[in-house]
Amino acid sequence: MGSLFGLAGVVKPFWFMKKRWQGGAIAVAGFVAFTGLNSVPVRRPEHIAAAEWADRVQVCRQTAQLRDCPLNDDMVLAARAELEEERREAAADEQIRLAEEEASEAERLARARDREIAAVGDATVASAEKLHDPTQQALWIARTEIAVRDQMRDPRAVRFRNNRFVIFQGSTPMVCGEINATNGFGGRTGYQRFIASGETFGPVLEEMMAPQEFAQSWNQICT
Repeated sequence: MGSLFGLAGVVKPFWFMKKRWQGGAIAVAGFVAFTGLNSVPVRRPEHIAAAEWADRVQVCRQTAQLRDCPLNDDMVLAARAELEEERREAAADEQIRLAEEEASEAERLARARDREIAAVGDATVASAEKLHDPTQQALWIARTEIAVRDQMRDPRAVRFRNNRFVIFQGSTPMVCGEINATNGFGGRTGYQRFIASGETFGPVLEEMMAPQEFAQSWNQICT
């Protein structure tokens, strides 16, 4: 009431208040007095145990009801229900936040996986295009010939013919052809078939395997 009376004096001075600041002072004083009185809980009744009273005061303080709340069972129950509802809402908000974080992380991982798959797909397409590029095929044949020649007894004496590029099982570049190299006596072996792939496979010469085994490998890879 003092605050309202003071505010009224601020709007329009009357009676003993000649200045507006007097009304303001009364309003502030009333507000401070009301807040102070309301923030001081009443004394604990003897029939309420100290531990229970402390719990009541804490519950009422958390709901900003300190004056008569600890004395009133219904007010205490209402305050506890209010706090429990706030806890449930906070727990629900936390679950929603965690779920959103998990969904965001899953989406980030999915996008990263999609980028990885796309990159692998692009590399596969690029590799497939290279496999069918005549220039790349010629380079692969030349690279394979160099690798095969380096493994022969006399690299300078090696001769090739009928070499061709083959795509084995749709993805592996191979070279099939004929090679003429020198033997241990310095003479030439004559042209024989070989299978190789760059520096990673071969050369597998016809003389290294039984005729039927080499024929089978040749038919699987080169034919």
